Amino acid sequence: MRQKNMTAEDNKFRTVLENMRYKKCTPSDIAFLRSRISANVPGADSICKSEFRNVPMITALNIDKDEINQIGCERFAAENMSNLTNFYSEDVARQSNDNALDEKRTKKKLLSIKEMTDDVQKLLWSLNHSSSDSHVPSKLSLCVNMPVMIRRNLATELCITKGQEGTVYGWQTKKGSRGQLMLDVLFIKLINLPDGKIVEITGLPKNVVPVYSTTNSMQITLPNGCAVNVTREQVEVLPNFAMTDFASQGKTRPINVVDINNCKDYHGIYTALSRGSTASGTLLIQGFSPRKLTEHKYVDTREEFRELEILDEITRLQYENQICSSIKGTYRQDLIKAYQKWKGKHYVPKNVPSAIKWSSKDPWKQFDLDEVKWQIIMKSDTNNQSADNQNFYIPSMGLFGKRKLHISPEATPENSPMKKKKSVGYIMPKFGPTWENNSCAYDSVIAVFLAIWSSNPTVWYDTFMHSSNEVQVVLAQHLEKYNNGIVTLNEVRDAVHTKLYSNAPSTFEWGKYTVAGLICDALLNINTTVFTGTYTCPKNQNHLLDRPNLTLHSSLLDSTEPYDSISDWIHHHYHTTRHKCSSCNTNIHILYSMNVYPPIIAFQLSQPDQGKDIPYIEMTLTVQDASNKNQKYSLSGIIYFGEAHYTARIIDQDGKVWYYDGIADNGRFSYNGNINTDNIQLHKRGQKQAAVAIYALDIENLNS
Repeated sequence: MRQKNMTAEDNKFRTVLENMRYKKCTPSDIAFLRSRISANVPGADSICKSEFRNVPMITALNIDKDEINQIGCERFAAENMSNLTNFYSEDVARQSNDNALDEKRTKKKLLSIKEMTDDVQKLLWSLNHSSSDSHVPSKLSLCVNMPVMIRRNLATELCITKGQEGTVYGWQTKKGSRGQLMLDVLFIKLINLPDGKIVEITGLPKNVVPVYSTTNSMQITLPNGCAVNVTREQVEVLPNFAMTDFASQGKTRPINVVDINNCKDYHGIYTALSRGSTASGTLLIQGFSPRKLTEHKYVDTREEFRELEILDEITRLQYENQICSSIKGTYRQDLIKAYQKWKGKHYVPKNVPSAIKWSSKDPWKQFDLDEVKWQIIMKSDTNNQSADNQNFYIPSMGLFGKRKLHISPEATPENSPMKKKKSVGYIMPKFGPTWENNSCAYDSVIAVFLAIWSSNPTVWYDTFMHSSNEVQVVLAQHLEKYNNGIVTLNEVRDAVHTKLYSNAPSTFEWGKYTVAGLICDALLNINTTVFTGTYTCPKNQNHLLDRPNLTLHSSLLDSTEPYDSISDWIHHHYHTTRHKCSSCNTNIHILYSMNVYPPIIAFQLSQPDQGKDIPYIEMTLTVQDASNKNQKYSLSGIIYFGEAHYTARIIDQDGKVWYYDGIADNGRFSYNGNINTDNIQLHKRGQKQAAVAIYALDIENLNS
């Protein structure tokens, strides 16, 4: 908390704020708050006192903020014997591409104006600052030394950030299209900088920074409630005599003047009051309704806070290595139940605030709820969606659809297991897993393996079940359950993740980022030697090297060596070592040869944040075995990485390319074209770079 003083008044203030968080203020708390209301009587603090006079007031409503700022500008100029200078914006009418969509978003009737007439411009100049949805003012009335607040992040390293406070130091002006005076540059002297930071710009005094005018598209609300779209040029600052409780978040104020009368609920009141660091520096402008701060039968968030306190205690014990080994769980309810089984249901950690402590008189009302798996709903491109996509629409939990849909309540993309088809042949899956808790690397790998599996579930089930890799066995078992409608794809992914975590907890932690190549490596590692590495001299293979051969048990190939293509890689796979040949002093190579022909081969094309040229990705690979028989592999999928997120492309047996993103569109596969007829770049997809290419042995070779 910001309140660190230890006076009796400050202790009362801390107690008020703690109880306020849980909407459990007591009569003594209300009495203390009322003692901090401004009053012009002896012994009481008043807004008229000098220490409170020019402090920005925190209020709830934008309309109040605008009025206070306007009055504050006039008062400040009069008290300092300065003249206010009005700086106007330059507005241009902007045509919306979709008025109906804009109206739906803003719930306001949108007026279309073809050009900005003088009358319309004068009307816009007369409006309050908050009439703009981005709060860019149409008119700024300023004078030197007036307090202002920057409203845009322009240069973080120079503290020119949204919410930074300062005073007007000077300005440079220009003329607008209607001859109006406009700001070109406003010079602001920054105040209340973090940690005593000093900003120095060549040619300007210490802590003085330039703020340039910017041009932004916005929507303006007119006095009649309608709205217009405009493009506005203006310096993005506001007078700083008042701010909303929202804008005050993150600030610490030794002198904190607030108006909490119009706050919607106790959340806003807590935000406003908790900005103050001292009780003596906190001043309320007027009275307030105590009902907003005391318990109400319809609004009780104590159960949520109690759960958070238990989770906080579990985190502390884990950090201090004092937690019982049985306290495990993926979801909140699992952890809390395990903790209560260990400590007992009535145990209350010592740091739980008194306002939310549970007892036999005030029990903790726990509910056994099924965990709801999160889905991020993305707006689909209706032109590319098939009609059957409508069969998967379900309103969000707790909401009601506008009309009744005659579908099964379980019919969602994630919860609809893939039905068995009577026809025999390749059935391209429609969905992959949906993203949950940083699962994109697992999602993308499972999506590719699902596509491989779907080419012939019977053959691939036998292949995986007879593997020495336990992760492959788990994958086969759960894909078979998915095929029979028993589990969902997310449950398939989680089962594989659970097995990976049990084998390597630090590599495959729940909720943490991991590399898709590591997942593939764990899936493709078997007891049999897949590759044998022989030490050779690249200059002369006759040079004798007294080194034992190496063995690789994974069919994931990773290399930092440059290869022209995947074929070049598989046929000339080598690794340059630091060791020198005793005959010619050349760096020794390890040359790898394939011992067995695994069902799936993967190539680690790039690592996150690794600058590496990606070799040409062929659709097929042909490898000759010991009996001179050609073994053919086909490209099944490519996993991409970029912008801290994994996605994948699936290539089916007909050459059709499908794009998969576990976050977008519920994990639905979207058609990208045909590799045989369309110019599709496989080494990248948008801003994402190919990370892993996965090839599967052709079915006829797999059966042989």
